[in-house]
Amino acid sequence: MRHLLNALEHLAEVCQREKDKTALFNYLQRLANDNKNFIRSETDSTEIQQITSAIQKKLAS
Repeated sequence: MRHLLNALEHLAEVCQREKDKTALFNYLQRLANDNKNFIRSETDSTEIQQITSAIQKKLAS
């Protein structure tokens, strides 16, 4: 999961087209929903939520 989030963070930094940013934002939203449903560790879940939210904020700015 950490490798995936690192890769998504890198993608967010290099995304130029609005269409790509929207697709990545939506993917992160689905990932956040899956996190809530499937990650049992509260510590891991909180960390994943914080990272996905931070990446989404980068995409929105």
